[in-house]
Amino acid sequence: MTLMKLKGKATIDDLLRMPEDGNKYELVDGEIVMSPVGMRPSQVAIKISHIGRKIGEFLECGVVLLWLVDPRRETVTVYRSLSQTEQLDANDTITAEPVLPGFSCLVSRFFQ
Repeated sequence: MTLMKLKGKATIDDLLRMPEDGNKYELVDGEIVMSPVGMRPSQVAIKISHIGRKIGEFLECGVVLLWLVDPRRETVTVYRSLSQTEQLDANDTITAEPVLPGFSCLVSRFFQ
């Protein structure tokens, strides 16, 4: 098992960008873990892969705004497309334009 170091914490977007080289990649506690071929994927990797596929499906079907809330890390990843994402932490303010014009909220309120 090998850890892949990125600037800051890795996100689902980083995981989705991993090469299709036969190795298995998992996002565990903000780190991308690579396992050689032949090792069984963890439940965490299966769950993250499922979430990533669902995000892609929603966006392909025309959803214009999607929030992925991570209560353990107290972050929200905002998807406006697969290439336009933003990760917010407790100190940031989240908006919902154009879906809910004028809406804004501190991310920290999600976790109170």
